[in-house]
Amino acid sequence: MIKNFITKLIALVLIIEMGWVVFAFFQNNSYVKTINTDAWTAIGTIFLGAVALSTFFYDRYKNRKAKVSMFINTTSPDCHQIELTNSATREFVSNCVYIRIRVSHIKGNSADDAEIIISNFWTIDENGEKKVKKAFLPMNLKWSHFEGKKRSIPRRFFRHCDFGSFRPINSKYTILLLDTAVQPNKVSKGEIPNVIEPGKYEFELMLSGVNTNFIRKRWVLEFDGGWNDDESIMLNKHISIKERKFYNFLLRFFG
Repeated sequence: MIKNFITKLIALVLIIEMGWVVFAFFQNNSYVKTINTDAWTAIGTIFLGAVALSTFFYDRYKNRKAKVSMFINTTSPDCHQIELTNSATREFVSNCVYIRIRVSHIKGNSADDAEIIISNFWTIDENGEKKVKKAFLPMNLKWSHFEGKKRSIPRRFFRHCDFGSFRPINSKYTILLLDTAVQPNKVSKGEIPNVIEPGKYEFELMLSGVNTNFIRKRWVLEFDGGWNDDESIMLNKHISIKERKFYNFLLRFFG
C-alpha cells in the first residue's frame, strides 16, 4: 500500500518537473515563438496520439493476465488433523489428517474460475519402476469450504483446495481418500478410483482458469498405512509428500 503510494507520488513529481522544464523552454526560446498555427496543430495531434497510445498500453497492463502459484506444504494451516463425524447423528467417528493445496495470487488481476484436476496417478514399486494406476480416474478436486469446482483467487489472496484425507480404518489401517468433486463408482475388481492404499506413488496436478497461467506439477507420495492420533507423528513419520522440483522446472519451460 505504502509502496504504491510512494511510486505514484514520485511519478507525479516527475510529471510536474517535466512540465515545468517544457514551459520554461517555450517561454525562453525565440524559435518556438515563430512556429505557425499549423505546426502547433501538428504538435497537438502528436501529443494527443501519444496520450492515446499510453492509455491503450496502460489498459493492457491493468487488465493483464493473472498469475498464481500452487504448492503442497505438510504443515499447518495447509495440513492439519480434524475430527470426522457421522453426517446424520453428528457423532464422532475418527480423526483424519487433511492435506490441502495452497493456490496463491502472485500478480495481475484476480484469477477467475480457477480449477484443479488430479490428472495422473502412478504406482512406484520397490525397484523404483513406475506404472499407471489403472483404477484411477482423472477428476476435479474440491475447493476448501466452498461449493463448486471453480473458484476465483482475489489479488494478493490465497485459497485452499482439498487434496484428500488420510483416515484410519478400524483405528489401525490408514487409507488416503482423494477429495474429488464427485464420488466415483467402483471400477474393475471393485476398486474405488479415489481411494488410495498404502504405498509409494507419483501424482500430477494441473491448474487452469479463464485468465490465469496454466500450472502442471508432480509430487511423490508415500505412506505406510500406520496411524497415530498425534498429527506431528503422522506428518513426520507415516506420510511423505515431496515435490519433484527439477522435473517441474522442466515442465514449466518445455511443457
